[in-house]
Amino acid sequence: MRAKTFSNSRRSKAVQLSSLVGRIGDKSFRRRGFVHAQIITDWPHIVGHSLASVTAPDRLRFPPGQKRGGTLTIRCDGSAALEVQHHSSLIIERVNIFFGYSAIERLSIRQGPLPAQRLAAPQNRPAPKPAPHHEKAVAADIKDIKNQDLKAALQRLGHTIMATQ
Repeated sequence: MRAKTFSNSRRSKAVQLSSLVGRIGDKSFRRRGFVHAQIITDWPHIVGHSLASVTAPDRLRFPPGQKRGGTLTIRCDGSAALEVQHHSSLIIERVNIFFGYSAIERLSIRQGPLPAQRLAAPQNRPAPKPAPHHEKAVAADIKDIKNQDLKAALQRLGHTIMATQ
């Protein structure tokens, strides 16, 4: 007896969940003032992992009919509020760089518990292994370097670059 083969026309490629967050939560994000969900999903990349571990964007408000001069409200752990206030100009600058224009003018800090589902800091993963011919090319490039620490660092850098290309 022959095994049946099933074909599913609805089957598609696997998609990262983060790419769907914008579409799934679009209505609730807009209610909180976030036109683009990326400010929430990319928060660790925008402000850095050290600030993202103690903060979360909460609300974004613009003056009526404008998309400049807005106020970003962020929630932070109570113990980190003073440090976050100290870095407020840096946070405003990084968010404006993310938007590509001066969208944020003020930062409002609310102390309180952060959302339970925060993004974790990136894990340190071992560098991918380059092909043998790339290893030889890197070794040839750094053979004349005398300082062993510098040579090892350049070798790791070279292997990482070659492996990602």
